[in-house]
Amino acid sequence: MTFDQQDAITAFNANHRLALTDILYFYGHVPITSKITAVRLLSYDLQSMTIRFHHNEVEFDIDKLIVFETPLTQLSDFTVYIDKMVRKAAKERNYSHIQINEVVYPNNIVEYIIIVAVFLPLMCYFYRPLLHLLPLPEFIKEFLDNDFILIAIEALAIITHILETYILLRPKLKFYRVPTDFLIEWYALGLLEGYAPAKRLEQLAMEKLKSE
Repeated sequence: MTFDQQDAITAFNANHRLALTDILYFYGHVPITSKITAVRLLSYDLQSMTIRFHHNEVEFDIDKLIVFETPLTQLSDFTVYIDKMVRKAAKERNYSHIQINEVVYPNNIVEYIIIVAVFLPLMCYFYRPLLHLLPLPEFIKEFLDNDFILIAIEALAIITHILETYILLRPKLKFYRVPTDFLIEWYALGLLEGYAPAKRLEQLAMEKLKSE
């Protein structure tokens, strides 16, 4: 094995663990479950690559040989070739080939206004003078000056954000395989803002794709 091969293997194992799992599933026909761990690239040549992984029900590591559909003409072609494999394998698993492992918080005044607006009915419920300070027509204030109406509006806002989080944000979090460490924050932002976090997540993903 050349130094260039070893460098490529080290870099791939450090930065593309999920990609190796996708390749193992799609090209190696290995069912991916929680019992499959420690997936890493062991070696490659012009004809094939070998992925090593551990199965919790087996005492020793397992090596899976994956033969390239088209042999490489030179070893330096490996990075470009495996990138195509990664994209195809991820697509077949209904995932993106990139992973989002960060959180994007509200970054403009509109998004912060939305957060405040969500809790405004509740604040008016506990401190009614606030309602009369709002720049609203008098007949609307009179309509809102009711405990039941304020609680109903607050409940409707929360339910709407829950639905937006479940329908719009949750699929994107799954598609981009956001790690558990960041899921709680994304979901919390979804409950606070509704659709906005899903939009920011998609924008972040597009930025990552453009930078490739």
